[in-house]
Amino acid sequence: MPKLTQSQLNQVRYISFTDFERRFERIGDFNDKIRFATRYLLTHQAASEADYSFAAAAHLIRLKIGDAYVRLKEERAKKNGSLADGRPDLVNPDVKYFNGDLDAEMFLGNPAGYLKAEAQKLADEWDQQEELSHAEEKIKRHCEILASWDAKEINEGIFSFDEDSRMLDVRARMENKFGGRRELINAYNATKPGFFSRLFNNSSNAERNLDEVYNAFQNPNHVLYGDEDALDKAAVEYIQRRVPGWRPDDSFPELDNLGKSNSVDVARMKLSIAIHQSVKEQRAMENDFHAIVEACKEKEIPAEKEPEISEEQIKANEEMAAMENQSSFQSALNEDLVEEAVDHHAEEPKKVSEVSQDNPSIKDCEENKNEMNM
Repeated sequence: MPKLTQSQLNQVRYISFTDFERRFERIGDFNDKIRFATRYLLTHQAASEADYSFAAAAHLIRLKIGDAYVRLKEERAKKNGSLADGRPDLVNPDVKYFNGDLDAEMFLGNPAGYLKAEAQKLADEWDQQEELSHAEEKIKRHCEILASWDAKEINEGIFSFDEDSRMLDVRARMENKFGGRRELINAYNATKPGFFSRLFNNSSNAERNLDEVYNAFQNPNHVLYGDEDALDKAAVEYIQRRVPGWRPDDSFPELDNLGKSNSVDVARMKLSIAIHQSVKEQRAMENDFHAIVEACKEKEIPAEKEPEISEEQIKANEEMAAMENQSSFQSALNEDLVEEAVDHHAEEPKKVSEVSQDNPSIKDCEENKNEMNM
């Protein structure tokens, strides 16, 4: 995909996390992903109806950055066998500038500081424009409000989702697979048995267990709340009931090849497959996500972003430093030579006096010279 232009960036608006995920995955350049994610979240408060709170949306968007980081890490490992330079805080191992990764590091490690600064920056930029649309005025106003929020409270809200978010993360991934939150709700409702199934209670244990665990997974008051292992187990057992011999590492069965299946059976199979895929995706990046966030938290990130320095600039700076060191060395050497010369001349009269005591001819010449001057 071509680079993200400034005009395209100015058209970004928060719609939903599903919309964000779809568009985020289409962006090829990692830095463009960060720019898009930043602007998408900055427009969250101006959305007429957001699907998630600001803190939850910030967490989920950072989760997608984590997904991109894990993919890059795996690609780099296949090529070079290790992450670039052994830096645990490096979100983009293919970064080309000395500080080119700083936005991503701040977004993960200090989202409040980063977003407040970016909000103020956008508000200042749009404040210089002669005319803004109604939507831009609304975003600008909310950016000014965001810039005034308490950084500690923002981070605490976002990090609370980082620490306990399995239910949110898995459900959000499922929403993306079905096309949105409403579509996921519809997909679940389609798994409900019909009148005669309820009447004769002919549902299997796997069917009932899938329904019970799915609801318990989302119930904060249930012991299975956020238990992705229990949810995945229920989904796998249902798939295996419909396709005997199927294993979690196998490809998913074609829904058209399920034999005698009604719409409810197909809906349950779709839900089970989405559950297993979502849990698998979450497990694949969960540890890496928490590790990179902690590494970015521990890094001493400057209060203000320093300008990016290219490799060519770094090399030129090193050469200039070497020249300055050489110049300083030469200056010091010249100063030493001058000092030695001064010391040498200061000692000469003493040497002449000492020699004149031992050499009468010289002494006589000096006396004669003095008499002539009198």
